[in-house]
Amino acid sequence: LMAGEARAAERPQFFRGLNLNGPAVTIDGHAWEGQDSKNYVCRDKAFESPDVPLTPATDAERARMLRSSRWGGNRIELTNIPAGEYTLFLYAWEDNNAESYSISVNDREVVASYNSGATGHWEKLGPWFVEPVKGKIVLTSHGGAANFSGLELWRGQHDGSDAAPISAEELAFFESRIRPLLVKHCYECHSADAKELQGELLVDSRP
Repeated sequence: LMAGEARAAERPQFFRGLNLNGPAVTIDGHAWEGQDSKNYVCRDKAFESPDVPLTPATDAERARMLRSSRWGGNRIELTNIPAGEYTLFLYAWEDNNAESYSISVNDREVVASYNSGATGHWEKLGPWFVEPVKGKIVLTSHGGAANFSGLELWRGQHDGSDAAPISAEELAFFESRIRPLLVKHCYECHSADAKELQGELLVDSRP
């Protein structure tokens, strides 16, 4: 029982979500703070493009967060964070033409020459493992114009996978119908055993 309790304590826990240029929202069942939050500092410019179709399509709350973003810097300082290890994710999107920029967390470059993609493209970038310095985590970008929409912070190390359980029927379907296709057509370039990983994409585990 004690070992089980220890494992449970080690599981990552959602700590904070932040919609940088919009109201409080609920994403993946978690309550996010809005632009009026007292737990961050950002002096970047703000803009909204509510009519741009998103790629890939997503739910209404996430879309609302994505299409309302900050740019022109960028520097976002997350505050009031207790000591410990955290996992940070960044939602970034492109509203018009592709840009290239680097991203740093607490002065450590975590992404070099990121390409923002075509109009409407968005990504959840990370995970980046970080410890706050004097209660703060600072995220910055350098290079082209970056559109930062939201930040998601977890206590502990989180791989970004959906923690929701799947049914026995769903697992059986995946193992019988989906995994064989991945093995046949994808594993050669997109698995942990690939001689040369292509596009930094792994499809041999749920995360």
